[in-house]
Amino acid sequence: MTALYDRELAPSGLKLTQYSLLATLRREGGDAGLAVSGLAAAMDMDRTTLTRNLRPLLDQGLVELGADESDARVRRARITPRGHAVFGKAMPYWRVAQDFVNRTLGEGDVAALHGWLDRVTPAFRLESMGNESMATRNSWIFVLAAAAILMVTMGTRQSMGLFLSPLNTHTGLGIASISFAMAIGQFVWGAVQPIFGAVADRWGPGRVIVFGSLLLTVGCALTTQVTSEWGLIVAIGVLSAAGAGAGSFSILIGATAQHVPTERRSFAGGVINAGGSLGQFIFAPLNQAILSAFGWMQAMWMMAAVALTTAPMAWWLRGRPRSPLAAGTPAAELTLRQQLKIAARDRSYWCLHAGFFTCGFHIAFLVTHMPGEVNLCGLNANVAATSLAIIGLANIGGSLAAGALGSRMRMKHILFWMYASRAVAILAYLAAPKEPWTFYLFSAVLGATWLATVPPTAGLTAKLFGTRYLATLFGLTLLSHQIGGFFGAWLGGVAVVSNGNYLWMWWADAALALGAAIVNLPIREARPTPVRAAA
Repeated sequence: MTALYDRELAPSGLKLTQYSLLATLRREGGDAGLAVSGLAAAMDMDRTTLTRNLRPLLDQGLVELGADESDARVRRARITPRGHAVFGKAMPYWRVAQDFVNRTLGEGDVAALHGWLDRVTPAFRLESMGNESMATRNSWIFVLAAAAILMVTMGTRQSMGLFLSPLNTHTGLGIASISFAMAIGQFVWGAVQPIFGAVADRWGPGRVIVFGSLLLTVGCALTTQVTSEWGLIVAIGVLSAAGAGAGSFSILIGATAQHVPTERRSFAGGVINAGGSLGQFIFAPLNQAILSAFGWMQAMWMMAAVALTTAPMAWWLRGRPRSPLAAGTPAAELTLRQQLKIAARDRSYWCLHAGFFTCGFHIAFLVTHMPGEVNLCGLNANVAATSLAIIGLANIGGSLAAGALGSRMRMKHILFWMYASRAVAILAYLAAPKEPWTFYLFSAVLGATWLATVPPTAGLTAKLFGTRYLATLFGLTLLSHQIGGFFGAWLGGVAVVSNGNYLWMWWADAALALGAAIVNLPIREARPTPVRAAA
């Protein structure tokens, strides 16, 4: 029966459930709309099922959610002018299907059918609640698998700075040349993300992650064998970086966004991001310990072996991505090229790029040259490894907090305070005595925002353009992030070779952080809908 209505409604771009939701909102909601709990009761649906069915209508702009004027905890669903127009277009098609049912069954059989549905609906509702509970559990398994993959790929990437001095001793190429190879890696890691993101949007993230696992393993293994600048550029700058990029933010967050309810996406992004921070917390001291006890080659071989573990974890992320929109809807017909043109004309999207550029500059400079800064201060190499581990540990809390706050306050304001706090932290570091406790405290403060910028940046991208091409669009912001990362890693090496210290890099970093804070304020963003609800 449903298939009959769906077939007749297809030219309007709606399915029967979506048509029924619009009809209920028109009939019972009026201008004020309906509380979500009231809409669920009117549709005889549980809240999870209702949220899933509302998602395509929200993404197309046919329905909007807002807080109740008398109780901000209550969410109300309202049909938009565009929703009224689409409903009007769909009504004649619905009548054709309804007339066919009435003619075929007759009034008596139609009444009997309605009576039977009234009797069996409670039983189906109980079964549906069980299925939805299972779907929710599966979506969080999906998120945890993504977090575990990011733990490996980010742990590997963020430990590379520990190998700068050993590689210089082994190859004799000089700090600037090795920094340049690592800077190329920063750029390549960002450059591959929109490419791999587009592949994942088309064919699914699983095979992309497996391919990346192989690239990362080969890159780490090859690093132990090369002694030329070009060899390091290929091993570290291309293979390792591309492999880590194939299992990084844009692919993982883009994939999970389509399996997690809209109001939970920000927190899910925080959980995934925390996985990357946990990787830094584990890999930095682990690599330093192996490096000190057995040598840098053994530490690099260990990373090559661990990189292979992401391939079996990709099983949880297998399959093609599903569009959150119904087939046949006008929004579902939007191609990647069309979406990119829309994004390119959006000032808010470019503000995200500008802020993320600074974030990349800052992170790449520190993760590459923190060991060098510690060495210039006459401190033990373990201080650098411990500092990187503290950054990772602090960022676990920062990422989870950023993800949770994204459901309660505007994400652009979260980004503003994060970038502003970095500028303050850098200035405080420059004024402080260079003792181990200074580095540890500095790392804890920075760690709170280190990669915690990712959930709100990804969340804003999804808010602006939806989730269908999120892996590609967020991947492009990561490209800007890594262009900044290229300059942060490379110019740090240039600074220390030219001046014998990193002083002007610290001042540039502070100025850029302040600029990033300001540039996020003009971003177009509606107030978030409260997630706790007695609605």
